[in-house]
Amino acid sequence: MRKALDFIRVIPSHFRRGKHCVVIEETGCPPRQTGLPAQAGGINVTETYIADSDGSVKFINVLHGDTVGDFKRPLFKADFLVLAMNGKNATTVQNTARVSRADKTRPINTEEYEEILFRALSEFFNTYRAFSAKKMSIPESRTVLFDASVSEMAVDGRKVVDLTDISGKEISVRLRGTFMSEEKAREANRLASWANKVFPVEANGALAVFISGKKDTALFCEESSTSAFNATSDRVVYEGEADWKISSVTEGIKKALAISDNDAIAVLNRFANAEMSKQMSNFIDGIFEKYMAPFVKSVGDSIKKHGRMNAPVMHLVFSIPVREGLGWLKHSNYFRINSLEEKLNASGFRIVIPEKQAKNIKSKNISVRTAALAVYPFAFPRNENADKILYKRAKWFM
Repeated sequence: MRKALDFIRVIPSHFRRGKHCVVIEETGCPPRQTGLPAQAGGINVTETYIADSDGSVKFINVLHGDTVGDFKRPLFKADFLVLAMNGKNATTVQNTARVSRADKTRPINTEEYEEILFRALSEFFNTYRAFSAKKMSIPESRTVLFDASVSEMAVDGRKVVDLTDISGKEISVRLRGTFMSEEKAREANRLASWANKVFPVEANGALAVFISGKKDTALFCEESSTSAFNATSDRVVYEGEADWKISSVTEGIKKALAISDNDAIAVLNRFANAEMSKQMSNFIDGIFEKYMAPFVKSVGDSIKKHGRMNAPVMHLVFSIPVREGLGWLKHSNYFRINSLEEKLNASGFRIVIPEKQAKNIKSKNISVRTAALAVYPFAFPRNENADKILYKRAKWFM
């Protein structure tokens, strides 16, 4: 029997003072094949309600399944849906293109405005399509740009909302877009019956844009690997994978305590929430230090390569519960643990999890990650007028 989304699905948007968002997250292999907690495989479908008044992100419903087919379509459309895919199925990139003008004194007319946006999108497409296809191990001919939007424009370094009638020498256009296979694009299109607007993204790529500054690296430490995203003032893009995986820590805890996967997650939750004795906490900290050693060494080598003055800040986002103040981190100026919640709060959002749903969320890390994805559609600037011009001129790209 297919699972149904919650009662909020029957409340039309004009009766509400907020946004109804559905987040569909790919989380790896189906849970029945892994033997791990449901959040570790298949997909998670989370309904959230984001209040206009106070920015609260309320978790209405949290469900788990193998595929989208396990769930009923909502009776009424959500305001928007975020399809958060893994790095094998999607590539989200942010990049700034620069266009020089021959005559800096002449005001930009509508035709030139369209041409500038088209050139910026062409550069974006030509630069990252082949890169994305290689990353996702699919033919370039079957790689499509599903969504692209203008997030920022500037003339000679001055930010502007509209280029019309403005003069200047250099125009910069910051674009954000997601590449995926034709098959995944069809899947995203089918979800249009769920929401008024569908935003397909590479989950880690979108989160990297959210947490990174002008010279940072976002490291997503997950069950089977660690993926790195490099951020500069011009772009945020996938950099590569590391062999180190977070399961080495959970396996270490299981082995040391002779416990199951679920019990190891429970221990980590208590550790992250400081709900254990100091002696036990130090013991778990020691396990972290032991199994994180290869990871810390590789980061240290990277810092040496850049030079300490130029080394980027490393934003660590873990798929398991981790707390600040770990022994191997507390003396480092280059690490920040899971800054997603801090970033959410700074952006005016806060997470609200009703007691009814708390039992479905085994890790606070999962809820923070989901909340950050839920606010993706309006946490980042989008220039809707520029987007309309972009789509009009370059429909064949997307």
